[in-house]
Amino acid sequence: MLNLERTRFIATGFFLMTATAVWSGQAEETLNAGLKLHEAGKPKEAIREYDRAIKANPKLAEAYFNRGNAHYDLGQNEQAIKDYSEAIRLTPKDAEAYYNRGNAYRRLKKDDLAFKDYSTAIKLNPEDGKNYVNRGSLQFDARRYDSAVKKMRTAITIAATACWRWIKKSKRSKITTRRSL
Repeated sequence: MLNLERTRFIATGFFLMTATAVWSGQAEETLNAGLKLHEAGKPKEAIREYDRAIKANPKLAEAYFNRGNAHYDLGQNEQAIKDYSEAIRLTPKDAEAYYNRGNAYRRLKKDDLAFKDYSTAIKLNPEDGKNYVNRGSLQFDARRYDSAVKKMRTAITIAATACWRWIKKSKRSKITTRRSL
């Protein structure tokens, strides 16, 4: 009797692992189909594919994130916020989801929530200048000019540093690819 229960347990585990892999594969395929449609300028059609991906794998944060982007592109900011919020719930360290949700809040004139999201995005990814730019823009609109200038300077410094790193990397790769005669 013990062997029969053990065999059932193993068979059930194998079935669940196989089914999960199949569902995940379907989710990835429909997610990729949605991305292609979205990139082709068809956000409504992309949303249908993202819906299918979410149905196949409700824990696929990328599907919520990208569906949020499609809703945002259609001006459906409330729905975009819901999708970004779900993506954040599933992957709480995703700075891009906070940034995008902040942009949707900004469109709805919910500047306090946008500011909070940009601040979280900065904490999660302090090397991304666009978060500083958007937060600085909010501070400028609120007539907090000193803070706005400080954030914009930070963004400029980040951008300049990134350019300098790229130039140095580019020079190194040229030097290492030269042939000696």
